Amino acid sequence: MLVERSRARARKPVLLDLTLLDIRSFRYGSIAALVVALGKFGMLFALPLFLRGALGYTALDTGLLILSLAVGTFLISGVQPSSPVDSAVAASCARACSSRPSPSPGWAPRHTPSGSS
Repeated sequence: MLVERSRARARKPVLLDLTLLDIRSFRYGSIAALVVALGKFGMLFALPLFLRGALGYTALDTGLLILSLAVGTFLISGVQPSSPVDSAVAASCARACSSRPSPSPGWAPRHTPSGSS
């Protein structure tokens, strides 16, 4: 950060404009992203140790479990719209889903007590 500040003072190009941190939403969003990243990468480090040491998984079983997590993350990452066309499709799907009638707030499924018909 010190290097970036000195470069900004010298009017040289910087990688990150630190004045962005003056914007409250950007600052707190960056902090939230940092916490999420630390948790995610910390879990990626601790999960194999836990599976091997505490649960007694083999190295292959641990690797396959971590692989399934990676594949799931890869598949889910394609769901997020990335282009204006995808955003328009997502918006029309959201409108279609929101126009469907939903049950009233007091609605609950009927359960018959066991033993009675």
